Amino acid sequence: MYDAFDDEGRPLANVHEAYADVVRSIKSPAAFAAEMLSQSEWVRSCVPDPHGGDPIPELLLRARAGEDRHEPVTRDHWEAVSLLCAEKREQLCGAKARLRLVGRTLQSAVLEMRLKSFMRPIGGSIADPEEIRVSWWELDDPLPRLSWCGLDVTAPTNPDAVPTHWIFVDRAQLMKEVANLEAVEFFDPGPPEPKPFGYSEQIIEDVSSFLTRAFATSSPELRKADFLKAVVEHRGSEISETNWRAAWKLATAQAHERRKPGRPRTR
Repeated sequence: MYDAFDDEGRPLANVHEAYADVVRSIKSPAAFAAEMLSQSEWVRSCVPDPHGGDPIPELLLRARAGEDRHEPVTRDHWEAVSLLCAEKREQLCGAKARLRLVGRTLQSAVLEMRLKSFMRPIGGSIADPEEIRVSWWELDDPLPRLSWCGLDVTAPTNPDAVPTHWIFVDRAQLMKEVANLEAVEFFDPGPPEPKPFGYSEQIIEDVSSFLTRAFATSSPELRKADFLKAVVEHRGSEISETNWRAAWKLATAQAHERRKPGRPRTR
C-alpha cells in the first residue's frame, strides 16, 4: 500500500483522497480505535449488544452502524490495514497457485484422452450435451476457462471471449483423476500441512489463556498492542489477524464476565 503520510506524520492529500475510503472499508476508524483500547478501557467501554451477543465496546457499535465512515485515517490505522492486506494477499497468492494447478491437471487429462468434456448452450437445450473437441483445450492458460466454466464456440481458444456454452465433464472419469491424485499424495505426501485441522482453534485457546493470565497480573493501562507484542514474544512467532481477534474477543469476554457486579458469596 502507498505511503500516506510525510516524514512529519501529515497525511498526503492525494493518497488519502484516492485510498482512505478503501482503508475505512477494510477496517473502519472506530473498529481500529477499539483494537487500540487497553484491557481495562475495553472492559469499561463494553455495552450490551442490541443483537443479543456478548457485550462489546461502544466503538464497535459505532463501526457497525457506519457512524465513523467520514472520520480521518491515522498513520497507525493505515499501517494496520497495510499489514492485514499483506496477509490476505499472501493467502490469495497461494489459492491462485493451487487453482492454476487444478486447471493444468484438468487440461492435461483432456488432452491425454483420460477425461471427456462436453458443452451445452447457456440458457438450456433439448439436445444432449456435445463433446468438446480435444484441440479446443490447446490453451496457454486454462485458468480463464475454469473461471468462466464455459467457452465461446466461435472463438474457443480466446480467453477473453464471453462464453456461449457451459462446460461439463464425465463424472466417473473425473473421480478417477481425483483418486489418482490422492494415490500420488499417499506415495509422495511432500511437506506436512502447515495448518492441520484444529490448528487455529488451538492457537486461539492458547493465546486467550495467556491473555487471561496477563490481564490478572499486568497494568490495567496496557494497550491491546502491548498484549499483542507479549503474545508474539510468548509464542516465538507471529499470530494471524484472524486468530488474534478471536483470542482477544474470547479473553476480554471472560474478563468482562468476571467483573460483573453481584451479591457477595457467603458460606
